[in-house]
Amino acid sequence: MADESDVLEVTRAEDGTIVVTGDVDAHSVVDLSREIDRRPGAVILDLGGVGFIDSSGIRVLVETHSRCRDVGNEFRIVAVSAPVRRLFEITGLTGYLLGEVDESN
Repeated sequence: MADESDVLEVTRAEDGTIVVTGDVDAHSVVDLSREIDRRPGAVILDLGGVGFIDSSGIRVLVETHSRCRDVGNEFRIVAVSAPVRRLFEITGLTGYLLGEVDESN
């Protein structure tokens, strides 16, 4: 049975930032996708409360980043938890998703 802290919660802050807490996996990623798609324009994400993200969550982030770039909208991650940052480092996505130089290469 899932721990209560694992349950995904996706909310939108007053400034429009999408705040994500819990685990992003194949079962919960639809909630994240739905919130991203609710309002066109810039996508600002706070992933500071995410404890785990699987490949389906990574796919949504990469696709959203690409879609925003293609139409000239801002994509930014303003906070990221240590486990998610480590996953970005392992997958080589740090520079792409966080706009930082990927020093792992």
